[in-house]
Amino acid sequence: MIDKYEINRSLAINLLRTREAVMDRFRPMLASAKLTEQQWRVLRGLSEHGATDAGKLASIACILPQSLSRIVKNFEKKHLIKMETDSNDARKIILSLTNNGEVLMKGATLESKKIYAQLIEDFGEDNLADLLDKLNLLRDSLEKE
Repeated sequence: MIDKYEINRSLAINLLRTREAVMDRFRPMLASAKLTEQQWRVLRGLSEHGATDAGKLASIACILPQSLSRIVKNFEKKHLIKMETDSNDARKIILSLTNNGEVLMKGATLESKKIYAQLIEDFGEDNLADLLDKLNLLRDSLEKE
């Protein structure tokens, strides 16, 4: 009988190991685009959600606001992101992709979709949908407390 508290049955350990296995598939794409995982999440968040305030983007990209600030400054210098003051609230900064940022994301997203399709082929579409549903349920139940 397997001890449910054994490290190989640890939820946190298994989530970390699974994350690493998934990211191992995406890291070559990120390296070819010269992006870190955090940078990818920021660009992807803007690509999917459009112009967004910094606080919301930090939440979408699962990144600390201080880290987002560093990334945004770097991306602004590279002309990938533009920053504008919110016309309704001068305290808020609205971030959006520039044309250069959109071009970068189009290429990276095509490659990402190929990797994701292979992941679905390996694991199964129903299995992946089921896993994502269960992970969302787990997260929601933990965030209630």
